[in-house]
Amino acid sequence: MGAANDVFGFGKLILTMKDLNDAGSLSVDIIRQVFSLTPMEARLAQKISNGASLDEASRALHIGIATARMHLKRIFAKTETHRQAELVELLSRFRGRGG
Repeated sequence: MGAANDVFGFGKLILTMKDLNDAGSLSVDIIRQVFSLTPMEARLAQKISNGASLDEASRALHIGIATARMHLKRIFAKTETHRQAELVELLSRFRGRGG
């Protein structure tokens, strides 16, 4: 067997690398379950956690800004947060978990 065919023949350690800047995606299903969010609340929370403003998120989700504000208030209540920055920090703990 040649050296090219036996790359790991003498190895005792495998090094894996992860890009620490790649936080992974936020699973809507997981945050729905953890915080009892409705599907729309979870999608809005995901948009906000990805850096969208409330206006940008509402446009992306095809809902009015007043509706987005109502959902955000419910998200704050269910997650026990009071500001978008708090919500983003909390949701960042769930990045990369699940699909």
